Amino acid sequence: NSSTSIASYKMRLKNLLDDLYAFFKTLESSKRNIVVALVPEHGGGMRGDRMQISGMREIPAPTIVHTPVGIKIFGEGIQRQGSTEHVNAPSSYLALSQLVSNILDKNIYQSKTFSPSILTENLPETRIVAQNSGSTVIEVQGKYYVSLDGSSWIEYPTK
Repeated sequence: NSSTSIASYKMRLKNLLDDLYAFFKTLESSKRNIVVALVPEHGGGMRGDRMQISGMREIPAPTIVHTPVGIKIFGEGIQRQGSTEHVNAPSSYLALSQLVSNILDKNIYQSKTFSPSILTENLPETRIVAQNSGSTVIEVQGKYYVSLDGSSWIEYPTK
């Protein structure tokens, strides 16, 4: 499909970023206190591996389920203290939930300031478990394993 191929990736990325920029400008001009969380459902499977071809997402491989999440904070006069924070520990929706809780607990809209490093300091780590109707992928001691039948496991070939 030409609209989902690697060849059209640059154009689709530009369209997405342009749309997000316009959306963020609209939110900013509202002068309201807003937190936007961008959470993709899954990766695009743009690169295949030894288990499935490019574009396939039948097996929830690490390259498909490991997706970036973005948080953007808007509010009139609110200032970020420090740089953007990147969470490198294995995390899940539990970490996102804790991050939202931290934003509320720190009362950032009252103080008109926030520190990304403080907001992310107590996020829970979650080991990788990915499942769909036909398969499960887990990570154990740095290696990935897949079960296609619900009872037997094989190492997922990552290279």
